[in-house]
Order: sequence, then C-alpha cells, then structure tokens
Amino acid sequence: MQATSRRVSDSIQDWIDPDDNPRPGGAESDYYQGQTPPYYAKNAPMDSLEELLLLKGVTRAMYQGGEDTNSMGATFQHQKMGFGHAPGEAPTYAFGLKDVFTTFSSGKININTADANVLQLIPGMDTTTAQDIIKYRAGPDGQEGTDDDTPFINPGQLQAAGVNAQLANQIQPFVTTKSTTFEVHVTARIAEYTREFVAVIFRNGASVQTVGFYWK
Repeated sequence: MQATSRRVSDSIQDWIDPDDNPRPGGAESDYYQGQTPPYYAKNAPMDSLEELLLLKGVTRAMYQGGEDTNSMGATFQHQKMGFGHAPGEAPTYAFGLKDVFTTFSSGKININTADANVLQLIPGMDTTTAQDIIKYRAGPDGQEGTDDDTPFINPGQLQAAGVNAQLANQIQPFVTTKSTTFEVHVTARIAEYTREFVAVIFRNGASVQTVGFYWK
C-alpha cells in the first residue's frame, strides 16, 4: 500500500517541480517520452486536475472514482482515503482524486465547506472527528445549507465541536474558516447553442483575481 501511494505522490511532485530528477516512485520526461504518444513532464504547477491523468500510476478510475477494471496493480491504495482493494480484485474507489484535489488553493482546508473525505486528509483526522465537525457546522437540525447552520468563526472553535484539545491544536495549522478560491459557472445561450464557462477566482483580502478560465 505504501509503495503504490508513494508512486502517485512522487509522480505528482515530479510533474510540478522544475527539475528533471525523478523521485524513487515518480517519473520525469524520460519516462513520458516512452509513452504513446510521447510527451514531456510539465515541470510547472498544474492548470487543470485532468493533468493527473497524464501521470505515471494514475488510472481513470482512480481519477474519477469507481471500479478500476484496467488496473494492472499500479494503483493508489490509501486506506484513509477509501482507496484500496482485496487481493485478486479490481480496485474500487469510493471517490476520485478529482474530488479531493485542487490546483488552486491557499494551502489550507476550509472546515466550513470541506466534505468528510477532504477533512480526513488532514493529518490526525479520523472519520468520527470529521463527522463531528460536519454535525457542528450544520446546526440543530443537522442539515447543512439551512438557516440554523452554525459555521466555525475560527479554528479555535474545534473543541466546541467535540475535537479533543490535543488534536485540535495539531490540525489548526492545516485549516481555515474562510475560502480564498471559488469557481464561478456561467451558462451562455445563443439560439440553440449553449456553452458553460468556468472561472476560478482567487480572493486575497479586498483583492480579487481570475486565476483560471475555461469552457466545458
């Protein structure tokens, strides 16, 4: 399990770093030049999550979730993320890398908006603690997105959600209560023609910057 997760982790880091020195489980341009068709490692930050599909060790099922019927064993098995499979069985992913990764981020996870899968990527976080956080922010009715929601004002409130003091202190450096990156979706229609545009907006205080723009 550690070897296969290391393969994908190393491949991601090799893809975005500026050098051509592969990590033990990763790959650089010399590996990708042997693919059909050949291509080069980007050696720069990703612009789109779909770039993950170009990486050594990443399968489509791993990327989008579901059963990996084409896997030959080069899979990302991470029990905490729900990735794994019994010996002799095709791996099945409860969710995909696209559901927990982002190409634009402040580096911290928003505990007011992250789902259980994303919350469990925080070092030290387990399923119970993630559910306690979600239950707290949902308010008395237990349903998120309603009028009685009680979002966290700051990470110091984690103990109020039932997180023990030691764990709360451990995870605070990795979390925030305010998002800095947003997706804006706009659907344009001209006669019978329709196209959806997506903008990625980064907010830094009063400053707002468009860091990505594409259409589906």
